[in-house]
Amino acid sequence: PGWSVAASDAFPGASGWSSNRELIHTSCGSFGEMLGGYNVFGSGAYIEKTFDLSDAPPHGVVRVEVMFVAIDSWDWEDAQVLVDGNLVASHQIRYGGSNQCGGGWSDYGPVELAAVVVTSAVNLPVRITSTVNQGASDESWGVQSVRIFVANAPPSPPLQPPLSPS
Repeated sequence: PGWSVAASDAFPGASGWSSNRELIHTSCGSFGEMLGGYNVFGSGAYIEKTFDLSDAPPHGVVRVEVMFVAIDSWDWEDAQVLVDGNLVASHQIRYGGSNQCGGGWSDYGPVELAAVVVTSAVNLPVRITSTVNQGASDESWGVQSVRIFVANAPPSPPLQPPLSPS
């Protein structure tokens, strides 16, 4: 379908986000600016925002794209995006890369999480979290950007006439 940008948040600068942790912006080596980051978001942390799509074109599908940054010693844990309480995107991460952000571990770095959701809702609740099970000084994460696109729903297949008895 033809996608239209309905919302675009980049950090720092984006507003309307809430969290169960303090909302702090950090900068992390070559990864750059983000909401969260080393020693900010760890086990149990989430950020969320309800996007107002009332000014967006009429739509039947929404695409959510999140630039997520995994930092330090992730060991097969997941970066996650939920829309309206449902898990729509997940990416399993194992540490690797270069030490950019803090602890002595190699940081995995940016990962794009993307999902297409069938909805015509005008209020789109998005939550970003992870399954890390350590404190933010050992396993942490941040978000650089979130983009929301809308499009018309794909057409339904034509109805087939009932089979006639032979």
